[in-house]
Amino acid sequence: MINTPHRPPDEPFMAMLTTEEKRFLTNRKTTLTVAKGENIIKQNTFISNIVYIKKGIISLILEGERYRNICIHIAGDGDIIGISDLFSNSLHSYTAYSLKPSTISIFQVSDFRSVINKNIRFREKILEHYSGYIMQLHSKLMVIGTKQLHGRLADTLIYLEQIKRKITDIYHHVTRRDIALLTGTSVENVVRLLKEFQHDGIVKISGKEIAINNMEILTKLRKIG
Repeated sequence: MINTPHRPPDEPFMAMLTTEEKRFLTNRKTTLTVAKGENIIKQNTFISNIVYIKKGIISLILEGERYRNICIHIAGDGDIIGISDLFSNSLHSYTAYSLKPSTISIFQVSDFRSVINKNIRFREKILEHYSGYIMQLHSKLMVIGTKQLHGRLADTLIYLEQIKRKITDIYHHVTRRDIALLTGTSVENVVRLLKEFQHDGIVKISGKEIAINNMEILTKLRKIG
């Protein structure tokens, strides 16, 4: 990680803080540039930081036994990671690593908690963010646990299509391995099924880029599993 100079507070979540609270968090944060593939949070380590993504793409991974890992979310500019573990007083529940060189702001958990305890509007916003994470996690686990492979890959492709609204070049940074982690299967299965989807005219593949040709069929595949 490379230290970069502090800049004025531009994190949107700070808008609901008082001037004193903004100054408190800004003066105590650290802004870093992380390399592609670098871990930002490690699962089962003690919680110490909340991370705001100023610019970049971060993958959140649940690490299972025997390297059976699942990607639960891909975060981008303006997202906060670590909030889901903020209230547990324990260990990080997932690993987060960068899919491209990324600039992040790191806040100490104790500082965040201090502001949350004083500012009700800020606490409500953080809880809203936490609820969104839980809903995303429940949705992912439901798909992984109840859908067949075709349905799971369809869900992943629709998810990445939604991500493209915010990160237009997402496929420049997401590998077939990342798609496999989102789908809960092997890279070989992903490659095989993508070829099948392309043969059936559901998607068009050009290098790393995947374009959806038939969203209706893909949505049906996701539904029926």
